[in-house]
Amino acid sequence: MDSSPQLSEAAATAARLFGPLRATVDQWERRVAQNLLTAASSNNNNGGSDVGCSSARLGELSVGLRQVRRQVDRRMAQLLRPDCEACRLAVALADDRNEHDDDNDDDDKGFDSGAALTIRSAGSIAELGGCVRWLAVASDTSGFGVDGSGRLVAKESGASIAPAPQPCLFASFDPAEGRRHLLAASLPEAGRRLLRCEADIDWDDWLVGIQCRCSGDGSQRLYVAQESVLTALDLAGRPVWSSRPVSATAGCRLAGLTASPTEPRLFTYDRVGRRVLSVAMATGTWAIAVQLVEFADWLVSGLAAGPDGQLVLSDYCSGRLRFVSADPAPGRLDASYPAEDATEFQLAAPAGLALDLAGRVFEADSAGHVVRVIDGVGQRLLATLGGLECGAGQDSSDEDAFRCPIGVALLAAGDGRQRLAVADSGNHRVQLFEVAG
Repeated sequence: MDSSPQLSEAAATAARLFGPLRATVDQWERRVAQNLLTAASSNNNNGGSDVGCSSARLGELSVGLRQVRRQVDRRMAQLLRPDCEACRLAVALADDRNEHDDDNDDDDKGFDSGAALTIRSAGSIAELGGCVRWLAVASDTSGFGVDGSGRLVAKESGASIAPAPQPCLFASFDPAEGRRHLLAASLPEAGRRLLRCEADIDWDDWLVGIQCRCSGDGSQRLYVAQESVLTALDLAGRPVWSSRPVSATAGCRLAGLTASPTEPRLFTYDRVGRRVLSVAMATGTWAIAVQLVEFADWLVSGLAAGPDGQLVLSDYCSGRLRFVSADPAPGRLDASYPAEDATEFQLAAPAGLALDLAGRVFEADSAGHVVRVIDGVGQRLLATLGGLECGAGQDSSDEDAFRCPIGVALLAAGDGRQRLAVADSGNHRVQLFEVAG
């Protein structure tokens, strides 16, 4: 029997009952998106952060509205006759949308996506007394130690100081808290050691990212990006060089910091010039890596670099990751995750990113309270850690529960494994996960 008349009648009923609600939800989603952009711009102008917990609450509202929209879509589909193939397909699609964000329901202690990828909790560094934001890992701390006050210092001949943790995890705090040092911490298996790196920088300039890499002489350097300057430090916080990007007239406002896995250069994003800048690690010399003027509506909060010249940028306002090529075609948008036509699913407030040598992207969603692992080749979701139930204003002690995660970092763990460190900002801790596969 031809089901077209039945489908038309059911569709008319669904539109009559749920159409006005659907239109209202769409209108509110647009308003919240605009408020996110306005809040981010206001925070920047006032020296604030666009990925902190205050803006994250707007992101939570955006997530909730999207959930309402998906439920409305599903109810509309269910009004259609179940014996119609088109109706069954509509219901199935609606169910798929609702389940898309629920991939974290496997095991509270980890995620196993078959033989390809396994993620397990590896402990945490808790009770840090403040909102940690950006992370970096120093694999070699030789030449540095800890004085009696818990401060990282350079080893001087004849000095009696304790050895520095190795590896050592560095973390920045929310600048609004007024702390004028970086946290330096041992990993959980080495015992709890919370130290200070008293970096010699202008702490009134908003800190937007940190990285740790080997310099040309083999020693580890700590690179600190602030809105107007990039500084190279030794692990005791002493400056090696400080460099400001050259800009024509409008100045610049840096966001995010990442390091090339194959070349001695760093990348950061200039929000004013709409470009990705490249910085030589040895000298602090600047160059334009990617010009993105045509993508003026992007609000980048983090970025990561891959071995093949690909850059991944977290676009805070659109709720997407942007994949662009620095070489050989600057300015080309290769892909977005979610795809531009994937209107049923967006990231709430993407912040920090990390990219491993397998091409996988680790993304912290500060308003969704999750960390996602994405296949950087096919832009396919591989794993989700955390969940929306662990939102702002709630305490959680579970290993894989987050509250406003911001920064992420990767460190080698041996035997082909790696560790993922997550700045669980709202819970005042850093969580660690073992990643295999």
